[in-house]
Amino acid sequence: MSDVEYIADEILLMKEGELLAMGDIGQMLERARGRVWERTVSPEETERYQAYFNVSSLRNTEKGVRLRIVSDECPMEGARPADPDLEDVYLYYFREN
Repeated sequence: MSDVEYIADEILLMKEGELLAMGDIGQMLERARGRVWERTVSPEETERYQAYFNVSSLRNTEKGVRLRIVSDECPMEGARPADPDLEDVYLYYFREN
């Protein structure tokens, strides 16, 4: 996805021949704003949260595993809003319902 940020003037997202969204990178990121959350959980909880939420990425930290979750609403107590990136946008449009 990071290559797209450098070479694309406009992004089109299509699924099964249907245009889902289009716009420049800023517009696409703005559509995902307010739908990306971060929360640090214990390593033992990680798999459970991955099964339940649309996790766009996870990162091991000294305090646990930081999850990035794509959700229309705050997914869990303690989750904080995060700035979206193009991977979050992709997951937002192509997530399984």
